[in-house]
Amino acid sequence: MKKVYIWRLINFFRVKNFIGSNQAKFDAIPTEAGEIAKLEAAIEEIQIAEDKQETDTTGITVEVETAKKTMADTMIIYAKKGLPMARLAGKTEFVKILEHKPYYIFRASKTTALSRARIMKNTLAENLTLFTNIEPADIHDMEAVIAAYDDVKVDTQDAIGDKKEAGTAEIQKGYDKGNAALKNIYDFFYGKYQKTEPALVKKLADCMVVDKTGVHHTGITALFLDGNPPEGSITNLIQNGVLKIMELNKQAVSDINGVASIIKIKPGTYHIEFSKTGFVTQTIIVKIKRGQIVTLEITLVRVS
Repeated sequence: MKKVYIWRLINFFRVKNFIGSNQAKFDAIPTEAGEIAKLEAAIEEIQIAEDKQETDTTGITVEVETAKKTMADTMIIYAKKGLPMARLAGKTEFVKILEHKPYYIFRASKTTALSRARIMKNTLAENLTLFTNIEPADIHDMEAVIAAYDDVKVDTQDAIGDKKEAGTAEIQKGYDKGNAALKNIYDFFYGKYQKTEPALVKKLADCMVVDKTGVHHTGITALFLDGNPPEGSITNLIQNGVLKIMELNKQAVSDINGVASIIKIKPGTYHIEFSKTGFVTQTIIVKIKRGQIVTLEITLVRVS
């Protein structure tokens, strides 16, 4: 998901929680109910689209890895067949090309694996006067497995690309709907309370501000919520909550909007701790991918 979308979703959550903390104020505006429902529907639509983007692609990946393994095994069979001829002829440059095991191709990146297979095939095909034990049928067999891998590699990349593109389009639609609802929620609220409670209107405006849209790193962002705010509290957002990545011993403190972020970290699986004095500490395990900022909504419960 684009990083500006991530931060807009956090804004949606901020507004949603502000509404929950001031429900009576919003209930006094009949026109607000429909717009709030639209915002909630937009959030759900975005999250469904995000899930679609993250749908497991193991089935697609297995297909391309199987073709890659077949290509690697086939190429090494013929490389081994021609290798003794290269040694007997003293062709050390050919020996270096052919003297490998399947992992030389299979464990390489997709593009490199294809390149290595083609170099082996071309070495044999272009020197048949030397590799007299290599038959035309062998060359055709090598060409076939290379073509099969090349085809499935391209198809797989296209399939994954199409899935991500479709998910991104749906996310954009969700944000468009949410943004439209957000504007109406604010305008209705402004019209009702700007004269009598301008400070409260200002708090709603602060919830709507998009910040940190320039972030393009791997990291984690958390919205801290109070599970049982004190009576009379106008918000359930937690300031000074501590977000900590245990393995890295890195931490961040939530701001006035309840948001804490840690960026510029390596992808991996981490134990994330969420704490604040007077609240029960929570720890969860999160897997963070390269270029991804994981967004979480954490509700802390007060110590009884």
